[in-house]
Amino acid sequence: MRLNNIRAKTKRKFKVTTVQNTKAAASKNILRGNFNSKKENQIWTSDITYIWTKEGWLYLAVIMDIYSRKIVGWSLSSSLSAELVIKAIMMAILHRNPEAGLILHSDRGSQYTSISVRNLLKNYQITQSMSSTGNCYENAITESFFHSIKTELIFGNSYQSREEAKRSIFEYIEIFYNRERLHSALGYLSPVEFEIKNRKELIEKVAQLIVSFLGVKSNLKQKSVTVMPSRFFYCKCAIHQVRMSDTSDWFSLNRGFFLTLRKFGLDDI
Repeated sequence: MRLNNIRAKTKRKFKVTTVQNTKAAASKNILRGNFNSKKENQIWTSDITYIWTKEGWLYLAVIMDIYSRKIVGWSLSSSLSAELVIKAIMMAILHRNPEAGLILHSDRGSQYTSISVRNLLKNYQITQSMSSTGNCYENAITESFFHSIKTELIFGNSYQSREEAKRSIFEYIEIFYNRERLHSALGYLSPVEFEIKNRKELIEKVAQLIVSFLGVKSNLKQKSVTVMPSRFFYCKCAIHQVRMSDTSDWFSLNRGFFLTLRKFGLDDI
C-alpha cells in the first residue's frame, strides 16, 4: 500500500447525535436486535446523522428496508426537526406503498417521539418500535449504513455548501449504494439486484401455481413480460404462458389462487 501511495479510510471518533425528549413516552422495543425480514416492507429502520459543510451542519434522515438493505426513503435539511423524519418516511411510503402492520424501528430521538411523526405512522397503520436508552447496537443495521456513507464518501470530501453535499449524497444513495454497492449479507448483490432476483423467483413459483391450480398443461415456450408492481419499479420476468381451451375457467376460479398471490405479495401485478 505504501509503494502505491494507498491508505485506508480510517474511522472517526464516535459522536452522539440523539437528542431525547425525556417527557415523551418511548415506544416498545419490538425488534430487540432481531434484524431479520423475509419480505419487502415488513421492517424498516430509521436514524439521523450529521454532515459538516462550510455553510454549517446538514442533517440526513434515512429509512432502510432491512429485507434488502435498500434505502427506501431519505431526507436532507439544515434543521434537525421532526419534519426531516416526516419527509423521509413519506418518501418511503410513496415509493413502497406498504401494507398495514409494517414496523418502523428507530432510537428514542425527539424527532421520533414527536406527535407529528407518531400521527403520521398511525395514519398509515405503521407500528413504531424504539431501541432502549443509550444502546446504539439495537439499530446497528442503520448505523452500518452511516458508517459506509461516511467512510466511502463524506470523510473524503470537504463540502463548500449544503447544496454540494446534497448532490453528492443523492448520487451515493440512489446511484451507488442502492444499485451498485454489493452486500455480503445479500449474497454479494446490490439492494436493487437482490429485490429483483427474489421477485423473479416468486413470480416463477406463482406461474407454477397457476399451472397446478388450473390443472391444465402449460406451453413449454416461455414468454418475457414487463411487470409493473404498485411499488414503482419495473423488472423483466420469465413466466409460463398458459393456454386454456375455455377462458371461462379462469373467471370461475375460487378465491384460493388470489389469496395465494396476495400471500406472495403479487396480487398487484
